[in-house]
Amino acid sequence: MEIKKPVYLEENIQFFIKNSININAQENLGRTALFLAMACIPNDQSERRLNVIECLLTLGADWRIPTFTVLKGSKCEILIQETLTPSEYAKQNGMDDILELFEKYPMKD
Repeated sequence: MEIKKPVYLEENIQFFIKNSININAQENLGRTALFLAMACIPNDQSERRLNVIECLLTLGADWRIPTFTVLKGSKCEILIQETLTPSEYAKQNGMDDILELFEKYPMKD
């Protein structure tokens, strides 16, 4: 029996974002992925979490736009009942390293 390699966010994120149907889908997916990375990658893996988030930011994920997100998975559950931006979520959860990273990637209007 062949053992399949696990699928990791880092390895597939560019494919999913770049192959989304349209720019709105790309933007929504980028923000959703930001929330996933912030909520699901544990604090003891902060370097990995920063690498994933930086990958998303280089692809243009906008950390200023509010998103209503409800995501559930086997290892993670995130429920944001109010509309938050990724930067507001990071502030509420004490993720100063992520806020510093956001500042390195100012969004263009």
